[in-house]
Amino acid sequence: MQGESEGELRDGRAAREVKVGGGKIAILSCVPVPMTETVETFDFEDGNGPVPAARHRNPDGSEGGWVARTAYVASTAFVGRGARVFNSALVFNSARIYDAGWLWGDCDPPALDAQRALAREICAELDRDGRLEMKTWHTCSTTHCLAGWAQVKRGGPGEQDDARAYEFGIRFLPALAPLFFAADEVAQKALRELAEMG
Repeated sequence: MQGESEGELRDGRAAREVKVGGGKIAILSCVPVPMTETVETFDFEDGNGPVPAARHRNPDGSEGGWVARTAYVASTAFVGRGARVFNSALVFNSARIYDAGWLWGDCDPPALDAQRALAREICAELDRDGRLEMKTWHTCSTTHCLAGWAQVKRGGPGEQDDARAYEFGIRFLPALAPLFFAADEVAQKALRELAEMG
C-alpha cells in the first residue's frame, strides 16, 4: 500500500512522508515554506540584531536559555535559563551550559584562573610557531582549534583522538566554548583576552 502526506517542520522546511509497503520514508525539502506559527526572535547582541530563536527545553523539562535556529543543541544537553547559544554553535551529548560557560557531564567547572592559565599556555604556543584553525579539531601537531589545543595541553596519553576534542574543550576551557565554531580571528581575539584577564 502506498500513500503520501505533507506537513511542515518547525524550521519552515516542507516535509513529505511517503508510505511504501510497511515502511515510511520522510523526505525533507530545503526550500523554506511560509511559517504558520509566530516565529520568536531574540537579539544575541552579536551584531546581527533579532534573529529567529526559541528557548531550549532541558532534559528535566525546565525551560532553558535562548537558542538561535542557526545553532544546534542536543535534547540531552542542559542550557541554563540565562545562557545563549547562537550563530553556528553545536552543543552535543550531556554538555551543560550556564550563563558564564559550559560544562561537560558531571565534572566540576575549572576555576577561571585555571582557564586563564590554559589560555596563556595556548597563546605561548601560538606565539612560537603554533596556529589556531577553527575549521577542524587537529590539523597537525602544531595546528588546532580552541578545543583541540585544550585537548593537547590537558589530555594524557591515549586521549588525543578527534572524537574527544570537544569534550576536552568544554571540560578545560568552558569560558570559550561558545566560540568553538567561530572564525579564526574571533576565537584568537577571545583567547588572548582571556589570557590577559586578571
